[in-house]
Amino acid sequence: MKTLIVLGALSLASCSTRIPVNEVVTATDVIRVTASLITDNKKQFSITMDATNLRSESIFFYLSEAACSKGGVSGRIRPARMFTIGERHINLDPRETKPLKFSCIFASKQEKGDYQVSIGSVYSSKDEKNILPYSLNIVVKNPERGKDSW
Repeated sequence: MKTLIVLGALSLASCSTRIPVNEVVTATDVIRVTASLITDNKKQFSITMDATNLRSESIFFYLSEAACSKGGVSGRIRPARMFTIGERHINLDPRETKPLKFSCIFASKQEKGDYQVSIGSVYSSKDEKNILPYSLNIVVKNPERGKDSW
């Protein structure tokens, strides 16, 4: 009986909201990013997405140039466990699609606002030339949620 009470309390404490999405952002002939799921627990959110290289050469982007926010409040972005620990940039071979998962961590709870993840410049692996000199922004509108929904 004690086990059931503890498990019930832990499940109530997690209170994360899973939001299925289908947001596609494309930088013509360079990269396409498709967001598929956001998991929000107020102090951080995770975003699951696929990045597709649209070029016939390898490309990469730096995690240090990626950013995230919710409702205009900036958070600290970090790769989720899907990545190799310590990975500083994401490589995409020609025409490759790679699943990605980022977490956006805030100093305090963020109740409202749209979710945003920005990928900084995209570089050619061949000569490290900047081939996309602007940020690629993935914005997901935050649906209105009821008080009791998790």
